[in-house]
Order: sequence, then C-alpha cells, then structure tokens
Amino acid sequence: MSTPNTLTGPDGHRYAIRLDRDQVARIMHHFHWIPASRGILHDFVTRTHPGWFPNEFATVFRAADLFVRSGVGGPPKAQPWLVAVWISGNLGWFVETSLQSRPSFSSRND
Repeated sequence: MSTPNTLTGPDGHRYAIRLDRDQVARIMHHFHWIPASRGILHDFVTRTHPGWFPNEFATVFRAADLFVRSGVGGPPKAQPWLVAVWISGNLGWFVETSLQSRPSFSSRND
C-alpha cells in the first residue's frame, strides 16, 4: 500500500483512509467466495479504493473483529456497532463505534 497517511483521525493519529460502515459492508459483501474466486473482489477494491488490495482490508477487518457471519452461505456482514474504521498505510487502524461502553478502539497500545 503506497497511499500516504494524510487524514487525521479522531484519536489525533494520521491515517490513509476512512471507511464508514456502508463502505465496509460493500467491501465485505464481495468477500463471499464466489466474487472472490472470480476476481470480482479484487476488481471492486482496486476500482473503488485505488492503491489498496483486498488482503489489506481483510487483515484489518479480522484484527478489529469487524466481520459478522451471515446466513448459511452468505457473505460476511459488518458489525452493527461499527461507525467507521480508519486505516493507516502500515495497516494500523482505529475503529469508531456506536457503543457507549466502548466508543472506540485501535491497534495501538498507547
């Protein structure tokens, strides 16, 4: 990923991209094995988010526990509490949630 970290996230750190829940859900929809195996996932991600690759999003979505299994055989869905995920060029991330008990969390330890 070569996109520079040009956005300032709500935690004050710099990020390369911010994806809201709808954007994450659209990407996740393409993670189903049929579009993934036919190259549709790769085409969708590289067309809608130039400079990014599906494996980068999958790495962040898994680490942040954003995937929710849908019905049998269906594509994954985004967590209902997700507001947005901020991702840096080195795949660090920050998640905004709608949970009062945990309004945000990140891959950082600081």
